[in-house]
Amino acid sequence: MQNSGEVVNAVATTGRGARGGGARIWDALLWQDIFLTLLLSTFILSCAAPKEVVKEEEEVEDFWSMIPLIELSDDVVYSPAGDMRAHLPQGWIAMDANQFGNPDIFAVACDPDYRMAVIFSNIPLDTEIGDVFRGGGMMGLLKKNYQDRIERISDWFQPQLIDAEEFALGRQRFGAYTFTTDSNLTVTRVGLFYTRKNLYECTMTHLPYSESELPTTEEIKEIHQIVLGGIEW
Repeated sequence: MQNSGEVVNAVATTGRGARGGGARIWDALLWQDIFLTLLLSTFILSCAAPKEVVKEEEEVEDFWSMIPLIELSDDVVYSPAGDMRAHLPQGWIAMDANQFGNPDIFAVACDPDYRMAVIFSNIPLDTEIGDVFRGGGMMGLLKKNYQDRIERISDWFQPQLIDAEEFALGRQRFGAYTFTTDSNLTVTRVGLFYTRKNLYECTMTHLPYSESELPTTEEIKEIHQIVLGGIEW
């Protein structure tokens, strides 16, 4: 999870007016300057402490924001074709992909609290997908993938698309879209990428049956980005 801050420094300058001709006027101005200096010094000292506290709090927040939500482990999963591999998050539990009854799914893992899962699957290629890619590129593939998913689940749920984007992580290009079926109580983010021979899907989704607090939509996206960044082909 790439933060930046902007510090704006305001500098004020003040000056004293010209001195009068008489000694009394000079004494009055002198005491006035001393009084204003003391008053200004007191004001600056009274404001200095809270500003420093705010700065320290901001520095602590910036420090924690730089720590990623997960780290990738040395545990690696491979596609059946052997043309891509992905690192699983540290401490996540790998599951038997065969138990899901979908031959296209080849790897599944969930976090220790069973709040979310990552699913890797192969997307069978056909002439329709080829036509979609030639006509609309990655965004066309995302649209078709989402439409196919709606057809599979619309009898039970009412999916709502949250966002869709195309991006690069290093030299690898990806597309991803996020959707919900329960008004953002749970979300799923689907990432697509292709090697020279195959099209793959990497999905990060909430597990709604966990008793622990679920990650936010932004946290799901950040974790998904880290996992996508660990995919190699």
